[in-house]
Amino acid sequence: MESNLTEITVWYQTILKVAGDQPHLVVDGKFGPSTSQALGCFQQIYDLAPSGVLDVATNVALNQVAMDWIYRSLIPTAPGKMTEELRNALKRFQGDYGLDPDGKVGPATRQVMVRVLRAELPSPLRNFHAHLGQGVPPGTPDPPDAVLEGATAGEPSGIHDKDDRELTSTTLDRPFRWVCLLNPQYESGSYGWGSGLLISPRHVLTAAHVIVDEIDDGKGLRSYQEAARVVVYPGHDGRGLADRPDGIDPFGSWMGPRRFKLDCHKDSKSCDYALIELEKPIGDSDFEVKIRKPVASKRKIRLGYWGDSGGGFEIRATKQADLNGVKLFSAGYPKHLRKKQTQAPGTGLDNAHTKRIRELLPDNYRNILCNLVDTEHGQSGSPVWRHVEQDGKTVCQLVGIQTSVDRQFNYAVLLTEEVLKQIVTWAPKTFKYMDGLLTIKK
Repeated sequence: MESNLTEITVWYQTILKVAGDQPHLVVDGKFGPSTSQALGCFQQIYDLAPSGVLDVATNVALNQVAMDWIYRSLIPTAPGKMTEELRNALKRFQGDYGLDPDGKVGPATRQVMVRVLRAELPSPLRNFHAHLGQGVPPGTPDPPDAVLEGATAGEPSGIHDKDDRELTSTTLDRPFRWVCLLNPQYESGSYGWGSGLLISPRHVLTAAHVIVDEIDDGKGLRSYQEAARVVVYPGHDGRGLADRPDGIDPFGSWMGPRRFKLDCHKDSKSCDYALIELEKPIGDSDFEVKIRKPVASKRKIRLGYWGDSGGGFEIRATKQADLNGVKLFSAGYPKHLRKKQTQAPGTGLDNAHTKRIRELLPDNYRNILCNLVDTEHGQSGSPVWRHVEQDGKTVCQLVGIQTSVDRQFNYAVLLTEEVLKQIVTWAPKTFKYMDGLLTIKK
């Protein structure tokens, strides 16, 4: 029979492994040096006393991180204190699994929590999708047009202070026509949502979890699945079918039959990027697009791509420290706006706290850009860029791909030398890397 101490150790080891950014921790119910170190890392990340043992504040913080992960909804208060919000989340969890909803975490609640985290019990969210939270059944029609009103209720919020996002006025302009709406579709009939950026005539850079993620296996259990197909819509302008009598997007919709990603994408934030190769090189093509305002008309536009020879846009390797306090920009497709592109400013962040996280968990955070660019579900894969002055001209420099949100700041994969060289490895006939710059082979 499992002792109470062993049961508690299994509980917090599981939370640290699954929800606490420490995927290599062995869950064996034994408190040894590796478990103590993992607890110490967790405590430092959440500004708790780094004792390396399970104290009251750490116990509470572990429960909060577990509830955040299970429900894909960030409890707004800093972990470490038993708040009303956390107590209500625990009661909800207990009620969802037939336990006494008293908000107290005893052996029965811990054991169920472990089984949910291990995917031995179904997720409490219907049509679960790891980075989108609770989804809708396949075939559900789009809801009426939504508006920007901050974070969607019940979902993780990457909105810090005031929501600075605004709708893109036209997706025909550079760089917004290169920002893509991605619809990954799975064999089960469910679908995902994400954003990406056209960085060559036929390649789209995005977050890896947009195209392969933990989703509902049809029985409520989480399982990693790669999308059976991915549909890419460059510069999608948000019009519904009723406003699109010709049935097409400004720059069409395209299949991405080949996808590249790293095996470590499931375990490391630094590996959460991917490259999609489209069925044809659309960036070199001219498109006849319909202009709605101020007067309805048609004109031809060469799509192009970020880094095109037209100038003004480049992809250059950078470092976290170079972006601290620097103004950044992003554009993508929030899920709740149902296909409308938004853009937002923000700032890079490389303070004592973010440096400590990188030192504690280097494998997970070495290629990470912490930032305050407002982000929500669906904006994973959105490009992040900055403006730099070169020879008297403003150049838009791509620096990252937005991937996830947190209470204090959001995360993007930083386009370091390592990341840019990996892109070349995936598509050596298209890209070259020299002197810190990623360019297209001519």
